[in-house]
Amino acid sequence: MSRLSRRSSWPLYLQIADDLRDQILRQELQPGQRLLSEQALMGAYDASRQTVRKAIAVLKAEGLLDAAQGRGVFVRTKAPLLRRLSLREWETGPNGGFSFERQDGRASAEREEGRAPAAAAVASRLGIREGDEVIVWRWRVLSDDRPLMLAATYLPAAGREQARQPEMPEDLYRCLADEPGFRVGRLNEHVASRMPQPDEARALDLGPGTPVVLITRTAYAPDGKAVETSDAVIAADRYELLYELPASAGIKLVTSGDDLQAALVNVVRGARECLVAVGSRSREPGYLKAIEQALGARPELVHYRILIGPPHHQVFKEHLLRLAGLGGSQGRSQGPKTLFVSMLDDLARDPERFFVASERAAVVTLPSVNSPANFDTAVLIGDSRIAQALQQHGRALYGGRLLESSAAVEALDVLW
Repeated sequence: MSRLSRRSSWPLYLQIADDLRDQILRQELQPGQRLLSEQALMGAYDASRQTVRKAIAVLKAEGLLDAAQGRGVFVRTKAPLLRRLSLREWETGPNGGFSFERQDGRASAEREEGRAPAAAAVASRLGIREGDEVIVWRWRVLSDDRPLMLAATYLPAAGREQARQPEMPEDLYRCLADEPGFRVGRLNEHVASRMPQPDEARALDLGPGTPVVLITRTAYAPDGKAVETSDAVIAADRYELLYELPASAGIKLVTSGDDLQAALVNVVRGARECLVAVGSRSREPGYLKAIEQALGARPELVHYRILIGPPHHQVFKEHLLRLAGLGGSQGRSQGPKTLFVSMLDDLARDPERFFVASERAAVVTLPSVNSPANFDTAVLIGDSRIAQALQQHGRALYGGRLLESSAAVEALDVLW
């Protein structure tokens, strides 16, 4: 601890606050560490109780210290939740580009849902009239029972009989993606900060001097129509924001089998209107099951599966049989044709290629450097324009030997 100057024009309590602040910022006093008692600080700084209390009050107002009734004063802990918004994950994942990394604790949420007339600000963001009915979802998010965030989401009620509220606000887009026709083409997120209003301070259990972060987000469909808007009030000392904005067009080389399988599954789960897969060597059960689950959950999803030569593995043939069964299921047989499965036999004219593409992302797999029969490397494409061009390429390959019945698939020979 530094010596105090009693000749300085800088008050003694501010000199004590300066010294303690330096110790906190240099992490000589660690987050969560208990501060010395008032009596010990009085002795260390040769100061009165009133002077020490005024110094502690300054650091509480700055948000560096917290008081716990009956336990003492502690250095404020770091944020328990990091929210990451990644453009690359937006192109490849099902959760709207958001991921959450919790540094400690387990999160839970108190939820409310209902309908209400749209306030002026909400109506303006959604492009509807003030007073029009909106679906309202509210959350109070906690980590180990400590409040982190108050969030509210508003959806136009017109044309929506009901909607399922997610358990947590971070699952919003994954939940809404299951609605027929729901698709987000653009996000607008505005971030600001201020001191909390009294009801916010009580709901978030904020100490003196703790600001809140305000996030206002609106999601738009590809045609520019607003489909959802949200407000969040966040305790600034318990929450961190990270935005990843890649300078590239979203093209990445994947060089391990695990990463390749994860990328394939993400592309499948991200498909909303059309999924195109080309190749005859698929044998990863998790990837093939993800395709079947996507088609089973969304009968309107169009799927092109183009084989280049006969299937190489029995597991892939069994997958094709299950696809044929899906093609005759009630949800698909009553509507427009959505499954297009065929095989190209002339490998001299149609050389092998391997890729899967949805509207926003694609994976082009490459033969392994160790064995051309194996695949552990791929190009992950997060540029929607390239992904859609690959979709068009795959659809153009459709034709030749059709494999859209169980009998046609059963007649196939398996190479290995």
